[in-house]
Amino acid sequence: MGSSRAIADIRRLIDLKIEDILISQTGNIKIIDFGLSNLYDPIAHLSTFCGSLYSAAPELLSAKVYTGPEVDVWSFGVVLYVLVCGKVPFDDQSMPALHAKIKRGLFEYPVWLSTGAWIDLNNCRMMIDDPAQSASIFSLACWSPIHSCVHRSQTS
Repeated sequence: MGSSRAIADIRRLIDLKIEDILISQTGNIKIIDFGLSNLYDPIAHLSTFCGSLYSAAPELLSAKVYTGPEVDVWSFGVVLYVLVCGKVPFDDQSMPALHAKIKRGLFEYPVWLSTGAWIDLNNCRMMIDDPAQSASIFSLACWSPIHSCVHRSQTS
């Protein structure tokens, strides 16, 4: 099964946010709330600009059309950051300032973050303000931390 199964699982991450993830005491992960999910066509563009502000990709805040997976990659990066760092990557008391931070894709890692975690988060290229430079759904499916988690969940 391997990477094809991982790709199918990752494609379901439409409008993913941290509150949509349940983790049991045994470490099983469930994704819930597909209320704002959308179907996409790889050659067409979407123009639905909705979702949670903290996990919204820059192109959504800039009201640019998008294909779909690139905003999923961004929101998955936000979720991964929250799970590893314990806080959102973009935050501000001022709504315009928060929008500006997200649109620029500028965030900092906590000083206590291990070098290995920093390297993994940085190398995954999920929260990059230029979707053309960001990781693809397919590259993430093959990215070793994700691939090993998906493989473990399939064998449990």
